Amino acid sequence: MLRRGASQLWRRLQISSSSRRYAGETGNAAQLQSSAAPILAAPSAACGGGSASSSGWQLALVALVGLTGTAASSSAEEAHLPPPPDQDKSFHLLSLDQRRRTFFKYEKRIREMSPPEKIFEYFASQRADKVFSMTAGDMLRSVVPVYPPEGSDVVRAGSLPGEPSPHVQPDEGSQEGANGSKFILKFDIDGDSKIGFDEFLLFSTLLSIPLDDLEVAFRLMDRDGSGKVDRKEFQQLLNSVHQRAGKPSVSMRKSVHTSDQDQYGLVSHFFGADGSKLLSLDTFRSFVTELRSELLRLEFEHYDWQGKGSIGGHDFACSVVSCARLKHVDQYLDKVQAMPANLSAIRISFSDFQEFRRMWSQLRLLSVALEFRRNTSGRIGREDFIWTVDHVMGIKLNPELVDLLFYLFSDDTGSLNIRYMYEVLNRHYTTGLNLEYQFSKPVAQKSILECVRECTAKS
Repeated sequence: MLRRGASQLWRRLQISSSSRRYAGETGNAAQLQSSAAPILAAPSAACGGGSASSSGWQLALVALVGLTGTAASSSAEEAHLPPPPDQDKSFHLLSLDQRRRTFFKYEKRIREMSPPEKIFEYFASQRADKVFSMTAGDMLRSVVPVYPPEGSDVVRAGSLPGEPSPHVQPDEGSQEGANGSKFILKFDIDGDSKIGFDEFLLFSTLLSIPLDDLEVAFRLMDRDGSGKVDRKEFQQLLNSVHQRAGKPSVSMRKSVHTSDQDQYGLVSHFFGADGSKLLSLDTFRSFVTELRSELLRLEFEHYDWQGKGSIGGHDFACSVVSCARLKHVDQYLDKVQAMPANLSAIRISFSDFQEFRRMWSQLRLLSVALEFRRNTSGRIGREDFIWTVDHVMGIKLNPELVDLLFYLFSDDTGSLNIRYMYEVLNRHYTTGLNLEYQFSKPVAQKSILECVRECTAKS
């Protein structure tokens, strides 16, 4: 009798479980109770109606009904949840933020202290058949210190041969990938939409020229003083840059070899296919200005990796402090990480980003104006800063953007620390190729006494 009762109980429990799953999905608690009611009465009939036995069976079944119903309801809720994002499931001793910061500082050292060939090797993401080449995004990351954007799973910007390839924003998902950087691809020698070592050297060299010194650079190229630069004079500059860079490593010889027949895409752009055109100062200035504007767009897209048309306060702050000296990077990044929620939630549009960089490009003028303002008023407050930038430069900054700057560079009294801001911003336009690097070891800085001795000896 007990065995028959247990068998009937199991069959009814299975039927009840199906009913409970339906009830859990629809939220109908009444149907769940009605389907469980016959089962609660079954043990009493099967076992002869003993009160103690019936009570025990009822308690056990109530627990079973509750557990099964909870599991069914939980399964129904999980079915409606969106799938989790792809995550790095490998084990790491350091957190994501710690790994990002470690690689960021390592990459700053590479940009500032390594020879051009190592910089190219590290940031070139195209490595088919051991031939290294760059995309437009790689070019950006090779000359501009960019921090991984907030919310992404990006950890590092490049890797050396033999290291695991980094996960960077796929170019296919950005404007860069959809249309390519048509301006950057003017550096492309063979038209394969990939940028080789020679093109990288030229790109870095042109970026290393400050806008205020373009006329000086142009006059140095104009050997005959005609006011125009011909193809031969410009080619001499390119050959000089290539010779100063030295010979590439064995691992790169396939990717950097050139011949006398190779043509720089930029040379053809400046002087025509037959090389008969002449380059004027206005054309040269316009080109370098456009180059910097394109680099600015690529940098903004790096942080706007979701294509929202704006970047958050956290990413904007990272784009500013990423230029700081290595010994100061940690303290600025700590400040960014501790940013209040109201500042982190600020959105900076591309036009705001452009206006800020336009102010940045006139840093010397800004510093003189702010220093004079501080000497006359004693401090630089938020409204003083906005007024000075508008009145002296004709640039209207987003007030929320100014709030972010004051969070990064103000002192305990709320006054802008001009020296701190200048030390960080002044390093941005010193990025690019360091032509004075010697491949054996960096050139030591000469002291004033050594310079005096050399001058005395020459005289």
